[in-house]
Amino acid sequence: MAMTFPYCNINDDLQSVFKDIENFQGNDTLVTFTIVSGQTNTYSKLNTGHVGAIWDDGVALTEKTSIAEVEAAAGSWWWDPTNDILYVHQTGAGDPDTSVIEAHGVGIWSAYKQRMVDRASEEFESMLNNKYPLPLPFARRSYEGLNYDTNIVKAVALLTCVNIIKARDINNSIWKDLYAQVWDSENESGIAYNYYKGIWSFSFEATQDEFDGNLKRTVEGTDSTGRIWVAGKGSRGNRRKVSLVITTGGEPGTAIYKISSDNETTWTENLEILPYHNYQHLIDDIYLKFEGNFKATDAWELNSLGDEGVTNPIMKSLDLRV
Repeated sequence: MAMTFPYCNINDDLQSVFKDIENFQGNDTLVTFTIVSGQTNTYSKLNTGHVGAIWDDGVALTEKTSIAEVEAAAGSWWWDPTNDILYVHQTGAGDPDTSVIEAHGVGIWSAYKQRMVDRASEEFESMLNNKYPLPLPFARRSYEGLNYDTNIVKAVALLTCVNIIKARDINNSIWKDLYAQVWDSENESGIAYNYYKGIWSFSFEATQDEFDGNLKRTVEGTDSTGRIWVAGKGSRGNRRKVSLVITTGGEPGTAIYKISSDNETTWTENLEILPYHNYQHLIDDIYLKFEGNFKATDAWELNSLGDEGVTNPIMKSLDLRV
């Protein structure tokens, strides 16, 4: 899930990709209310669609859960989802048509944008089709806890704007133009498309030049969010496997680990995990960076040179016969 690490914020990140996104809040002015039978101050309006917030001359009204509660409290409202009826008791007594009643279908705008960011984060991850570890890692040289590659932030911000605009007006062509910046298979372009096809690489990716081997998790503690990234280069003449176990849980700067390079026969003394975004030496010319919250017994196995493969294969001749 992307919820743990949202890839962009709801303010400047969204406006940096589409400066007019705030115009899509979707406030509607409602008119032609009717007094509810048997009530003194409660008026209704049919077929408003989902209502998340109501304003009376710019003043937010309080949401209730029944007609009786609305009738008892001036400046309140309730939307009946079963029958699609909005009930309003305006700030003062009388007909709501005597003031400006505005409705917002999504409720609190900031909370709505955050839901759309979370949805777009998961959508962006699904576009990469599990090609990368999830949630996506922080930028290799990030300086604070939630600093992702610029293209990750941009892509999720674009998808967030796409979803907001589509929800407000699906016939608005702007969302299609924004979506194409993330994925356009027809023209073979877009941020997610380029990473999925291997045209671009994220800063956190360990290329073959940087690390010729593999790292796999062997034990994951309950609720662990601990992640390890590898950089550096092994030496084929010194090929080996290394086991790594967390002995004291916690975040980088607090957690402790130990390693074994002889099939877990002997272990090093406990070693301190450096604070976030600091690579630290493991073996040979290989370095690790630790992120997240580790649990004791979290464990990984690192093969410093991958599979043995064939050494210096040479094809001398080939004879094909039909």
